Amino acid sequence: MLLKRLYLTSALLACCWSGAQTTFAQQITAYAQSSIALSEPLFVLNSNVIINGMLHEIEPNDIKEMMVYKGDKADYPAQLRNLGVGIVDIKLAKRVKSQSFADLGKQLGISGPLLFALNGHPLDAPSVAGLRIAPAAIGQLHIIRPTAGQPATLVDVWLAQSPKVESAPGSIMIR
Repeated sequence: MLLKRLYLTSALLACCWSGAQTTFAQQITAYAQSSIALSEPLFVLNSNVIINGMLHEIEPNDIKEMMVYKGDKADYPAQLRNLGVGIVDIKLAKRVKSQSFADLGKQLGISGPLLFALNGHPLDAPSVAGLRIAPAAIGQLHIIRPTAGQPATLVDVWLAQSPKVESAPGSIMIR
């Protein structure tokens, strides 16, 4: 009896957990700018390719220069000025497969006027024109169709999170 109750409880929890995971990615009907700050900085390669979630693929020896932008927006490159604070710009000679935001809209089969957002924060026209995004940096896409209050289709790109480094049980980390 106890084993059967334990089994049913674990099955119920598994169903609730999987339901929570699938409903998170469903299309939303109303759009409001996120008031939540990004959980990690925005990582940009050579001032124009968003590479969040791809840091594990970069060899430290390949990095020529790294700039951290925070505070005064006058120091930011033009296409990065309206993306918020906490931007890490990594300079590499290496190229990364990427696409423009316009190409992303075409790939999704969306016609008509498009607006883009990153993690719920709207992008302005200079940012959309000057930035590219690596496909591996895209965690989720939320597509909000035009409404009376918003005449353009909004593509909200949620960035992939960097993978968590798992350590073996009993490991001691030294800084």
